[in-house]
Amino acid sequence: TTVFQSVRRPRGGPWGAIEAVSAPAVSPDAVDRKDLAVAPGGAVTAVWQFTDYGAGYRVVSARRSAQGAWEAPTELTTAPVTSGEALPRIAVDDSGRATAVWTQSPTVVLTASRDAGGAWDAPVTVSGAPGNVGAASVAMDASGTATAVWRRVSSGVLRVETATRAAGEAWGSPEFLSAAGTTTNEPQIAVNPDGQALAAWQ
Repeated sequence: TTVFQSVRRPRGGPWGAIEAVSAPAVSPDAVDRKDLAVAPGGAVTAVWQFTDYGAGYRVVSARRSAQGAWEAPTELTTAPVTSGEALPRIAVDDSGRATAVWTQSPTVVLTASRDAGGAWDAPVTVSGAPGNVGAASVAMDASGTATAVWRRVSSGVLRVETATRAAGEAWGSPEFLSAAGTTTNEPQIAVNPDGQALAAWQ
């Protein structure tokens, strides 16, 4: 059994005690592919995947307030990811609203969101029609607009695809960023507080 642990320090202060983020009852085998996002007030939202003794990968999240303890983990996946890994990523806006993305490999990229004090929404597909997709990444601006990127096999090559969702609205239709006929991989996305986005890939 492995667990996800964390340790915190205030600015200019010493490191505190080690805290458990995941619980053995929730993640009974291997915990990996962790990602963290911090809201301006200091609240942390984490996502990770765990494999339940070979029964596929599940995506889990937990939140820690700036001064409080980690909340109980919440599972985001509705079914195990049995082909490939989920590879979850997380982003937050200035209010603490979080958006997570992960791969239901090899067909779709899924996403879920939560308000700072609320529960996670049900997962939705962000990548459009099923296809060979993966390596998703997400970023949010200060007002809650989320932008995701991922790779997709198209006409025999890997291309970078993206979609955007304004706060409180549905995800827009995906569009390709990288040129046709050129293999691209490992996309990343960054967004500044005003909503200007930069996507990069190899």
